[in-house]
Amino acid sequence: GAGTTDEPSLFYSRRIGLDGTRVVPMLAGARMTGKVGRLAVGAMSVRTGSDEATSAVDTTFTVLRLRRDVLRRSNLGVMYTNRSASILDPAVGSAAIGLDATFGFGQNVTLAGVYARDQGPGRSGGHDTYSTRFELDRDRTGVTMAHSSVGRDFNPEIGFVRRRDIRQTSGS
Repeated sequence: GAGTTDEPSLFYSRRIGLDGTRVVPMLAGARMTGKVGRLAVGAMSVRTGSDEATSAVDTTFTVLRLRRDVLRRSNLGVMYTNRSASILDPAVGSAAIGLDATFGFGQNVTLAGVYARDQGPGRSGGHDTYSTRFELDRDRTGVTMAHSSVGRDFNPEIGFVRRRDIRQTSGS
């Protein structure tokens, strides 16, 4: 997810290769980014090793991002992340998927939305997050309205969440 630092993110690269503040050995990795016509593609896979001091186990991190440009100022996207050994239960994996869309109407109106859901172990419900934003931006005046929600158990293990179990609506 993109946006302000208060918004949850499915992928945060600094979550790979660290267990708390301790460095975990990185064994192998590959990354590919590019664009084919109106489709932007990003893929990454990294394998980290075990670390006895922190009880970290061998883990494979996988991230796939696709974004398609549509119309003149609009795009649709999807992101998938997977951690082969969950932080909460290393015997099982933890995956997350997110969908996003931004639509630009004319030069002054933007409507954007994001939805994401994780599938990790050890939690009972509230595994999703969403946000919407409407902006009308003219030379001297503007209107912005936004709403976001983060479920109490939303936990993208390759991303980050600053605050859980919140709903926030704003306007200006």
